[in-house]
Amino acid sequence: MCGIIGFQWHIRTKVTEYRFTVHYATAVPDDSGLHVDKMAGIGLGHTRLSILDPSPLGHQPMFAADGKLVLIFNGEIYNFQELRQELKAKGYSFRSDSDTEVFA
Repeated sequence: MCGIIGFQWHIRTKVTEYRFTVHYATAVPDDSGLHVDKMAGIGLGHTRLSILDPSPLGHQPMFAADGKLVLIFNGEIYNFQELRQELKAKGYSFRSDSDTEVFA
């Protein structure tokens, strides 16, 4: 099953408890990911059925090419191949075959 989970906490709170909660909530046999930003006080978790890009390159949370943004996405972008071609024409490059990467 695909899904997302997120937590926000006061930055003075011990992050260990939240990291465990997000990790436990995303523990599935197909693919899951976790991103915890201690400075921002957020935790993001993602589970996915690896269909469009079953390789590790389609793993989420997914980071933008410059590493400044992190994304979790649950859904399907039906016209992602057309969007990918438009973005490639503008000079963007892609690491995966995932539809999510057109957002990142």
